[in-house]
Amino acid sequence: MVEKKRVSCDKFIANEGYLSPDLKSMEESETIYRNISVVKDSVIQTDTEKISSISIPLQLKDGSGSFAFVQEVGHGAAICPKGLYVRHTTSKLPYEPFKFESTNSFIWSLQFSIEGRLGSTSNQSPKYSNLFYTSGPAFELDYDVNIDNVKKMFQNIYPEDEFLPRAPDPEEIILGDDPTESSDQEKNDEGTIESNQPSNFHQKDTVDENSTEDDLSKL
Repeated sequence: MVEKKRVSCDKFIANEGYLSPDLKSMEESETIYRNISVVKDSVIQTDTEKISSISIPLQLKDGSGSFAFVQEVGHGAAICPKGLYVRHTTSKLPYEPFKFESTNSFIWSLQFSIEGRLGSTSNQSPKYSNLFYTSGPAFELDYDVNIDNVKKMFQNIYPEDEFLPRAPDPEEIILGDDPTESSDQEKNDEGTIESNQPSNFHQKDTVDENSTEDDLSKL
């Protein structure tokens, strides 16, 4: 029911956060911790502003290794006032300031956590074959896992179609009508105009030198 209206469809796609546990595969999940901070000092001291990206090795509680991804941008990206920087940190551990971060430079900071699923998983409901759901965020900064999940979902819904087909080259794009067809059409139009002209359109009246005045008055 949507706004008191019943909607029927062959396939239905929803965010997994809106589905109850019995409608999706209960697979291993992980907690992703994120922090967004506004600071006065940049991670890399330089005269030119740039986007800084840093990977910091961490050791998890179970002894396994991991990374914390730190990204920083300045006012050049129209994200904050001049002289300030926005820093985004993604980690598998609750956020704590790193050694290179001075707590005195922090102006504002927000911490939150997100539940994500591990690895490439199925996006089809085990209870209903026509129900699909999109994946939550992954720990990695790229979109490889998300694209792989969407590709599997697309192939289940449209098995005969190509996923993300190649874009045409510039020379393959034709804007408007085909020039050859337009030229032939113009020639046909010109021929039609000439055929509609009166048969005596180009004829000139001639006068015989021996004609009388009565004959001339009849012209």
